[in-house]
Amino acid sequence: MDARGGPMPEAAMNSKKTPAYTLHDLARRTARAADEKGYLDLGAAPFEPASPEEAHAAFLDENTVPRMLATAMLVEALSMREQAAIGIRNGLAVVVEVAHPEMVAPVANPLRTAGTFSEILQRSGSNRSQDRPDHGCDKVANLLGAGANVAGVSPSPTRYLPSTLTAAADMHLTLGAPTTRAVRSIIGLVTGRRPRKLPPLAGLTFLDVCAAIRRNSSAAACTKRLSVMASAKLAVVATNDAPPLEQMHGLGEAKEWGLALAAAVEEWRAGRPWESLPEKSVVLGDPRGPARPASA
Repeated sequence: MDARGGPMPEAAMNSKKTPAYTLHDLARRTARAADEKGYLDLGAAPFEPASPEEAHAAFLDENTVPRMLATAMLVEALSMREQAAIGIRNGLAVVVEVAHPEMVAPVANPLRTAGTFSEILQRSGSNRSQDRPDHGCDKVANLLGAGANVAGVSPSPTRYLPSTLTAAADMHLTLGAPTTRAVRSIIGLVTGRRPRKLPPLAGLTFLDVCAAIRRNSSAAACTKRLSVMASAKLAVVATNDAPPLEQMHGLGEAKEWGLALAAAVEEWRAGRPWESLPEKSVVLGDPRGPARPASA
């Protein structure tokens, strides 16, 4: 079954490429089913606008930029075969790891619309009493055992999602920072024209990117906002005359650790989940007193 609910060609099932209509269709259905739970009615009659302009306006009325961007990222991550799999009630366990807590709700929304899930757990770590691996395992086991599909969205699945879900996951998706392809698509949907080229997006969060894409704006204006925001995020204000770490000597292993951490932070800015970065903490000590923990 394709994103419209019709039969899926065999050739399409073997391809990672997604037809252009899929994003529009999935986003529209996401908007209509945003507050619904249970099963999605894929046979609903499509809305027939009076003109292309009205169609575009209606589309933007129904879809926020965060919802559309999350949809685009999810469509990129899912192959056609995987899209078909989550649309059938077959006891499927899905884990979606996102780069930042702010992405949890926007990603869960189109995931619910695209698939047939009895439960989608959204755990960002904000609820200390419930966002734990030992909470909800019995419910996950019961639902999967009954043949229902269950999904979890979290910036740190092993830390916040039920351990039963992460251990039994049939599908594990990782959504990092918004890709250039996804951002260009959403700028095109919102403004009516795709930008030819985007600035580097390193350092911008999911919501940063969303804030730069605005209705009744041009593709060029959106691109300029992204450039200004990225430059501001990466700007370094010097607080003293200390030389860069790579130019310092005599620090031994401390220098190696610092350089490795700096490289890891750049990977995080490019979309790697923070929890997956190694050796983020170090203990420093000297003969004059007890060691003091320090965390980056």
